Amino acid sequence: MSEPTLKLLDMPTLAAAGGGTRRLAYWDWQGPSTVDASHVVVCVHGLSRQGRDFDTLARALSPQVRVLAVDVCGRGRSD
Repeated sequence: MSEPTLKLLDMPTLAAAGGGTRRLAYWDWQGPSTVDASHVVVCVHGLSRQGRDFDTLARALSPQVRVLAVDVCGRGRSD
């Protein structure tokens, strides 16, 4: 059973929000090297959750597709 890799992406913010950047975190379930990289499932949680809530689903899907589970702004590991 594979585990995800935490990846971080610096996202520019709007000037009205003070400018600068904020960090967006996502969990990358890449699966075996035989998985077609063009097939990606993006999981986005609700208001009070986080990307790791999709672990069970991602484990089931990752042998066939790449799964990205996002921590939206202010949740999980995202700024």
